[in-house]
Amino acid sequence: RMAGRFAAEGWNLSRREALNLCACAVLSPLLIISGAPGSGKTKIARMLADALGWSDPGQFLVFAPGAESLAQDGRIAALQNMPDTPALILLDDANLYDIADPLRGLSPILDDSECRVCMTLQDTPAGNPLCANMLDRGFTLRLSPQNAATRWEPSQKTDARIEPPVSLNALRQAL
Repeated sequence: RMAGRFAAEGWNLSRREALNLCACAVLSPLLIISGAPGSGKTKIARMLADALGWSDPGQFLVFAPGAESLAQDGRIAALQNMPDTPALILLDDANLYDIADPLRGLSPILDDSECRVCMTLQDTPAGNPLCANMLDRGFTLRLSPQNAATRWEPSQKTDARIEPPVSLNALRQAL
């Protein structure tokens, strides 16, 4: 299912790469994707959510990293009230914001729910480094520089089969 969804967007994953993405989603509340601007970081996060069946508005949320009102956001409160509902929160280009902790306001939901955070980081001189604690908290996928030399362009798209959402428990059992 993972490989099929990515292939529909022109990104051919091997079985090992698809399994790796599933394992990252199951085993850690945080997935960090880094690469040069235009390398496909945000696209990977969106395809991951879609492949897992978590692309509904209540299950795929995009926030500015470190937003002051994040903890009070109604969408976060809704996820906290439904701890068994899998969801993916995207913090896009998190290292371009001048904040010490891009996950500020998200710790309670990461610790007590099926929610996952995907944070994209730009490999540019303007990007701030992440602290070691942040890197220790999740898995990191780095898009290779040779892929990032030019903007990522998908190959021909195909129709993806619509599948029901997957629970993290089902993924844990499968892995």
